[in-house]
Amino acid sequence: MHFLKYHATKIIFYYILAKDELYLDAPKEKPIDRKIVHSSLVDVDYEYYYNMVKHQAGKTLKILPKQELLKYKDDMYIADTPYVRAMTNFLCTRLKLSAQRAEDIVSDLILIIT
Repeated sequence: MHFLKYHATKIIFYYILAKDELYLDAPKEKPIDRKIVHSSLVDVDYEYYYNMVKHQAGKTLKILPKQELLKYKDDMYIADTPYVRAMTNFLCTRLKLSAQRAEDIVSDLILIIT
């Protein structure tokens, strides 16, 4: 119910899809088993959704603690991961960029890939 309250004030589009609506050979599903899918995954091409499901198959779902999750509310938040540190280090040591310039480039790279 919280999902509905939160999104009632925003203009965001979702589809409620059953497997039989997505796949030709899928059996009919009960309404409770349907998926809520963001429109960005199906508006242009359903292939985006198929690819996401295929790449996530068998992977465990990571559930962040509330305080960590809330950090992502800031569009400019970048998690401090080994990959971010390695890229920043590479830009500073190998390309001799300042720490600020390296952080800006890492920010831009993350923005591009997300």
